[in-house]
Amino acid sequence: MKQLFDLSALLLLATLTAAAPEARAWGNDSCRHTADLAGEADLAGAGRVVVAAGGGDLSVLATPDARRLAARGKACARTPELLAQVRLNVRREADVVYVETRLPEVPGGEWSDDSPRLDVSIALPGNIPVEITDSSGDVEVRNVAAMQLRDSSGDVTVSGVHGRVDIVDSSGDVRVSDSGSDVHVGTDSSGDVEISDVRGSVRIDQDSSGDIRLSRISGDAHVGVDSSGDIEARDIGGGFTVDSDGSGEIDYSQIRGVVSIPEDKRR
Repeated sequence: MKQLFDLSALLLLATLTAAAPEARAWGNDSCRHTADLAGEADLAGAGRVVVAAGGGDLSVLATPDARRLAARGKACARTPELLAQVRLNVRREADVVYVETRLPEVPGGEWSDDSPRLDVSIALPGNIPVEITDSSGDVEVRNVAAMQLRDSSGDVTVSGVHGRVDIVDSSGDVRVSDSGSDVHVGTDSSGDVEISDVRGSVRIDQDSSGDIRLSRISGDAHVGVDSSGDIEARDIGGGFTVDSDGSGEIDYSQIRGVVSIPEDKRR
């Protein structure tokens, strides 16, 4: 039987404020009202953390001295009524800790700069794998045990992950550095992909548009289907493979293994 710990009590750390300076930086009238939200969870015996974030930026940072998961959010909305519907929930079920944001429905159902948003920062120990689903806004992840990310829009920055990195991204730039194991990008619809300093192999299954830059990879570097944009590979410890490439150049150097690229792209 699942044991459910509801740690979603939303700690409203600040009362609603009108036209706060930091809110104006978010988008004028759309962030006229703001509030601070928070939640925590005990991670003793936890096996993974699952994050589901809506509109707003997300930061996940693991630190050596962290003992619990602490989530902090800055909510903003055009009206007090919309702000009151913004939620940051932290709960635990068995060995899984969930961090979830809830935002009110907006006309047309699509997020925009005028929509309510919730920027979230999460601090946790570095021995817990993290699974993230993010709908819009930038994502930054540092020093976690391992990471899976499905991102719809916004830039993605990942560094210092000890284990495997898996990313599916719809739009925005993707930058991964200092990874302790393999890096896998399933799909990237638009935006540049830059992956460097990987102690393992790199695989990008499908890239629709934007440049790909790979450097200092200890294992193999493999690009499946690339529709448009340049590909650059430097200092690859294993082989370098591109299965299919549409428009754009392929440039490579310091490849220690076998190079396999389309014939028309060979130098």
